[in-house]
Amino acid sequence: PEIVHFGTTGLLAPVGDGAALALKVIRLLADSDLRERIRQEALEYVKGFDYHETARKTIEHYPES
Repeated sequence: PEIVHFGTTGLLAPVGDGAALALKVIRLLADSDLRERIRQEALEYVKGFDYHETARKTIEHYPES
């Protein structure tokens, strides 16, 4: 959920709710404008991520015992 912003960079469904997930997939399949908008927003959003920075933050979060 930290990366997926509902309706902007993706769609979310409750954990374990297969029916809700199926509805989200059907919605994306049926709505090419929504699918394209989410695709473009998601691609733009992830440009702000850098794997070096992500690795550094992960190492800081999980220090050696």
